[in-house]
Amino acid sequence: MPPIDFCRMIAEIITSPDNQHVTMMITATTGAGKSYAGISIAERVSQIVAEIKGGYPEDYFSVDNIAVITQNEILRVMHRMNNQKYMCFGFDDIGAVGWNSRNFMQTFNQQLNSIFQTFRTQNNFLYLTLPNDMLIDIVPRSLTKYQMKITASHFEFGYVEAKVFKPIKDSKLPHGRIEPFLQDLDGQKIKRHIIFKPSKYLTDEYDTRRSEIESKNTGMTIEAMLHSIESEGDLPKPRPTKKEILLEPIKIDYDNGNGLSMAKIAQKYKISPSTVHKILHSTPS
Repeated sequence: MPPIDFCRMIAEIITSPDNQHVTMMITATTGAGKSYAGISIAERVSQIVAEIKGGYPEDYFSVDNIAVITQNEILRVMHRMNNQKYMCFGFDDIGAVGWNSRNFMQTFNQQLNSIFQTFRTQNNFLYLTLPNDMLIDIVPRSLTKYQMKITASHFEFGYVEAKVFKPIKDSKLPHGRIEPFLQDLDGQKIKRHIIFKPSKYLTDEYDTRRSEIESKNTGMTIEAMLHSIESEGDLPKPRPTKKEILLEPIKIDYDNGNGLSMAKIAQKYKISPSTVHKILHSTPS
């Protein structure tokens, strides 16, 4: 079976004269190795791009090219992407905060969606990692060219297994799209890809940066939750009922039967005598 080098395919697409880019979404349960998988693929693609275009792999990919979790990180990396060609970038765990589907009406999401739809001519490779594709805004979810799903993790041996699909969208298809496997040079389905752990210098730098960003973001989230709880505690109390408002004045007027009669109290407050009776007997005299 003639194999296919997926990373070489990506590198050849973005360096071709056809003015193309490649986007890929990597999904897996938390802790399954999707972040390292994205880094590993970007590292290998950058090595092949360096072979094709010259220079060094570091010219095309580094940990600085990875946005981790937050919107500020996305903006930082998007700035690096501007007017750069043949480079590799990653948006890591981007569905948590950065590009969350629940924030689809936010200006940030709308602007990011516009960029995602039009950055093809920069000829870059961009991967996105998240636990479930439903966490991210619908635009990148529907426009990414490749879908990778990690199916097994073998950390003790330094690799993970994954399936790769190339979604095809057509209104005539069931649910408007299908996700066929990639095929080898004989046209046979490739049902398993092996992705090895990236270089240690990349994982060490990435782990340090992610830990710092994650800690800061968690602190901000807890602070926001506490502020929300405090704000809820300051909410105005419900308006008192008419019965609660009239209770004390009517008790004073009635004075345990020594004051006004129920009929006169009813006339004074423009309520029925039966209501006066209920109010007076709602609490002990």
